[in-house]
Amino acid sequence: MTGLILVGCVVAIATIHSVTKSYEIPRREEIRNIDNINRSLSTSHQRAINRSRKSSVRVMSVSPSLGGVSTSSGTYISFRGEYYILTVAHGLIGGCEGTAVVTPKGTYHCKYIVERNNLIDYSILAVDPIPELKAIPVPQFLPRGDQWKKDFSIMTPTYYTGFPNGMGPFTIDGKVVGYNENDFLYIKSYGWAGCSGAGVFSESGHLVAYILALTVGQTEYGYNVAEDIVIGVPLFKVNWLSIIENKKQETRKDEEKEQSTESGLPDSSSTDSGVGSTD
Repeated sequence: MTGLILVGCVVAIATIHSVTKSYEIPRREEIRNIDNINRSLSTSHQRAINRSRKSSVRVMSVSPSLGGVSTSSGTYISFRGEYYILTVAHGLIGGCEGTAVVTPKGTYHCKYIVERNNLIDYSILAVDPIPELKAIPVPQFLPRGDQWKKDFSIMTPTYYTGFPNGMGPFTIDGKVVGYNENDFLYIKSYGWAGCSGAGVFSESGHLVAYILALTVGQTEYGYNVAEDIVIGVPLFKVNWLSIIENKKQETRKDEEKEQSTESGLPDSSSTDSGVGSTD
C-alpha cells in the first residue's frame, strides 16, 4: 500500500512538472540562440542555414576624411589555418585601418587587405580567429565541376544571413530565378542597405555567391528598383589565388622568424610593411 502511494506521488509530481514546463516561457537567450532553426525543414536546408548563420559578420568601415560610416555584411572563411572575411569592396570606405568586423559577441579588427577587386566589387580581409563563429573552409565548401550547374539551376533554394539597416543577423531565403551575360545570379529574395557582401548558400550547403546589390531597371517612368530581386556574384569569379599566395607569404615569414630566433639575429619581418593594400 505504501508503495502504491509513493508511485502515485511520483506520477503526480512528474505531471505537475510537465504541465508547468509546458507553460514556461523560454529564456531570451534560448530564443535568440544561433542554433534555434526550424526543425521541420529538411536536413540539407537546416545545414545550409546553420552554415550561413554561424559564418555571418557585420562589417563596419569609418572614413575620417569623408566623415561617414559604412555598414555591410560578410562571410567568415578559412584557408589552411588562416582566417578571412569575404565582403564587398564598396563597403570599405575607410580602408583596413578604419574597418572592423562585428559579431553579436565582439569586435575584431582588419589585419590587412589580401585582395580588393573594385571591378567585381569584393574584398578579402585577413582577421584573427573569431571563436564564436564557425569559418567556412575554402575550397571544401565551394561547388566543384557540375555542382555549380546544379546549385545555380532555376528555382534552387538559397539562404543568406545579413545585417539590413544595421539590424540582425537576419536569415533570408530565396530562389535562383535567372543568370545574366556577366555570370551574375538573379535571386528572388529581398535586400536592403547593409546586406551587400553576405554569403549566399544553396540548399546543398555550398557557399556559392555573395550579395552585390538590388536590381535596378529603366522603365518608361524612369529608373525603378526591383526590391525583391537581388544580384549575387558567383564565387568562381573571386581570385582565390590571392589567399593561396597570402598563405605562402605568411609561411615564409614564420620560417624567417624561426630562423632568426635560432640564429639570434633581428627579425627581418619587423620592418615589413605588410601584405596587401590598405586602400
